[in-house]
Amino acid sequence: MSKQKAMEYEMGSGNVFADLDLDDADERLTRAQLGHTVHMILAKKSSSSMRLLRCLVSTRPKSLN
Repeated sequence: MSKQKAMEYEMGSGNVFADLDLDDADERLTRAQLGHTVHMILAKKSSSSMRLLRCLVSTRPKSLN
């Protein structure tokens, strides 16, 4: 069995855009965080809408079938 070398790494700053030395790194991070938040809200809303729809469909009276 061969020994594996220890992996080298460098701690990031918490802003990947700044770590990549991109222009407007703070603005890019803010936009990414905002986009992620909007996505999470929409995903949660969609999930609860689907649960409500399933409940309505499964509880409707037989006369409507």
